[in-house]
Amino acid sequence: MIAPPERSLTEIDYLADWFELCAITEAAGEFAGAEVIDALVASGAAELKEVRALAADDEQLSSQELVSRLVENVIGTIQGRIVRWGSAYPFELDVDVLRFVKTLEDSAAYVLLLAVDLGTGYSRGVQQALTIQADSDEGRLFEKVVEASQANLFAGHTVRFGWPREATWPTHPRDRVQHLADLLGLSVNDLSELASDAKDVGLDVITVGTDPASDSQAWYAVLTQCAVGANWMGKTGQPELAEWLPMLHWKTNLFRAVAIARTAGRTYTVERIRRHFGNAIVLDRSRLLLGRPDEGLDDTTRIEIADLCRSRFTAFPPGA
Repeated sequence: MIAPPERSLTEIDYLADWFELCAITEAAGEFAGAEVIDALVASGAAELKEVRALAADDEQLSSQELVSRLVENVIGTIQGRIVRWGSAYPFELDVDVLRFVKTLEDSAAYVLLLAVDLGTGYSRGVQQALTIQADSDEGRLFEKVVEASQANLFAGHTVRFGWPREATWPTHPRDRVQHLADLLGLSVNDLSELASDAKDVGLDVITVGTDPASDSQAWYAVLTQCAVGANWMGKTGQPELAEWLPMLHWKTNLFRAVAIARTAGRTYTVERIRRHFGNAIVLDRSRLLLGRPDEGLDDTTRIEIADLCRSRFTAFPPGA
């Protein structure tokens, strides 16, 4: 069993995440509410003032009874996730027993986002071990998750353009922008000033929607930056729309989005993130899951992400 999150034993969303990860990592593929209660009691949750407040109507409640009230709230949160995420949710809830009903490969995107987000509830060392690094292979896999989600969230053509580049793509940025334009059905303008070291020019994933009345006319474009790494809030202003506007012949409006592998509201609100990233659309973990990313991943990427998740599980501290 994985130890409960250290950040707070009373933050319901963190406890729901921990409940889920325990169900995934237990050999039986399930975790019961009674086990959650025992682990939280052992962690001292019953002595916290927030939990003691649950006994305002009955000061004679035992530690077990106090924590069971907390767990009722956790189960309520999980019930809400079942409704919100539908087919993207890889668990079934039988009274108070949570069962992981898919394989890790079939739910790789969900589990990756879960592990990264839950990691923020532990010590700095655990957080660092679980943080997705920028310009890395794990960063590429997160961008693949964002690509799969955007394909469902925004109707249109969706392409990952980020760095490291796809193995089949050209190496020079000018050639890569030309390839991107070909995939999106757009024409290019003058790319002569695009430097050879421009990498992804700040663009990780893009969706170009088409006008329902015309298969060839662009309707809108969403240009997304995937903000990862320990300093993810320090990455602002990308992709720079003023830089991308002259490169392609858009004939439409451009919108900036930022994708993060965590839940907005735990540390920074959606509004704060939106303002910080220049009024960008915020695609946090919850919103990315609305795009059912696991439905859009190819088999090779599923396996890669599942292997990454297995290696990340060891970063969590073991329970008693």
